[in-house]
Amino acid sequence: MRCKIVILLLVGLVLNLGTFNVFAQDEEPKGQLFRIHEDVVKPSMVSKYEEAAKGLVAKLTENNMASPSYMTAVRDDFHYIYIRPLENMAALDTNPWKELEKKMGEEAMKAMWKGFDGTYYKHHNFMARLMTNLSYTPETTSMESEEMNFRHWDFYYVNPDKSDEAKEIAKEWLALSKSKNIPTGYRLYTGDIGTEMPLYVVVQWAKNAAEFYSQIEKNNEILGEEGKALMAKTMAITRRFEQKNGSMRPDLSYMPKEEITEK
Repeated sequence: MRCKIVILLLVGLVLNLGTFNVFAQDEEPKGQLFRIHEDVVKPSMVSKYEEAAKGLVAKLTENNMASPSYMTAVRDDFHYIYIRPLENMAALDTNPWKELEKKMGEEAMKAMWKGFDGTYYKHHNFMARLMTNLSYTPETTSMESEEMNFRHWDFYYVNPDKSDEAKEIAKEWLALSKSKNIPTGYRLYTGDIGTEMPLYVVVQWAKNAAEFYSQIEKNNEILGEEGKALMAKTMAITRRFEQKNGSMRPDLSYMPKEEITEK
């Protein structure tokens, strides 16, 4: 993890990430940009890893840091996902940990990062965009609710020659969900630098897994044959599909109260 803990979602994802820039055209919104850092933690080292992650949050809080702020999601397969919103690509040129190091001192900073040593076997960074114009957010549910920490991520790796068609299908899903008054929402992200593009990630949320799967069954009944046909249309242009579950981890996140962002 070292000096690059930055985060998506998912996805799913949680953190539904959870949860990813195919839709971006000059006349359309480009979406909120996120930088995501993902650590694949060794199952036997989860306790040590989380102790180090909580130590980082403690140092940020202790030093009253305005940034970096980030949200953390953990998938059931031990992927720890750190999501950090960015204003633009130029923000990638700045060191988000520079000010914290000034306050802590170089040696103390090194000692803090050392706590993560040996706890994960690989990590990587990538970019994602939240496409609010293609996301469905009914007033009946809110991802920001403290009770809604469960996340489900659907990863659609689209055939490269089907990007335009994928965008139109995403619009069809949004229109169908609205017309059927589906009670639960979803957020759609597109993969950017560091992902296998074209990539679309649909993030959904609930209180827990049982509630999520119960509601999905009800939604499928409401969507009926139209939903089945649209899903078949979606899968016809998808070269690879993955589903992941997890949850948001506020205790491993650092979000100053004045900071407002999308999960």
